[in-house]
Amino acid sequence: LAAALAEQGQRVILCDLDPQATTTTWTLGPIEPPAELFELLTGRNPATGATADWKARTKLETWTRETPIPGVRLLPGSPYLASADVIAPDGAQLRLRRALERSTLAADWIVIDTPPALGTLLAAALLASQACLAPTAAQALAVSGITGIEPAIEAARDSYGFGAVLWGILPCRVTRTTLAVEVIERLREKYGPLVTTTTIRESVRMAEAPSWHQPITTYAPTSSAAEDYRALAVELTARRWPNP
Repeated sequence: LAAALAEQGQRVILCDLDPQATTTTWTLGPIEPPAELFELLTGRNPATGATADWKARTKLETWTRETPIPGVRLLPGSPYLASADVIAPDGAQLRLRRALERSTLAADWIVIDTPPALGTLLAAALLASQACLAPTAAQALAVSGITGIEPAIEAARDSYGFGAVLWGILPCRVTRTTLAVEVIERLREKYGPLVTTTTIRESVRMAEAPSWHQPITTYAPTSSAAEDYRALAVELTARRWPNP
């Protein structure tokens, strides 16, 4: 999605809050696990456990990285983030928001990749954002994850008076099966226009792209997945933005 937005001339900051760091590895390849996001959220050095100057990490300009994708900069994640829920202090959920507010980096979009679990990392992403786009595989069990994210969004907004709203639901890994059609129909019946018109079709090329550390838009630019993400970028750019 970030690459497709950048193709339109949009400036994108991509933030990897997932401890699996797949966005970072996909974009930059294997790198030494970066500590900056962990230090920002926890105030600790992940290697020694010593106190770290988390306020220095709010200067995103000093540690964001250029990517091979023109127009996209990355706040890299790492497996260190897996312990953030255990050691993050009170108020850690607001630190990413503060850092983004203070940043002088030029961006039209900030895209945050979150872990598929509730906790400090998801809360930090929700509080730093205006809108939540929830991807869901077109499978019966995967749809239950949408039900799980709604209380987290409501809790964040109720506690702080700001944060993301559920802005879109994106059906992914869509096949030509009857099950996929039925799942998408049920989503549209329940959530109406929140479900994106664009769906992301299952694609072998999409599965291959991470091995080559390229977005699908350059690895297989004529593939169905590349076409779908370009269509999604157009749809989201035109979609009405939620009130803060």
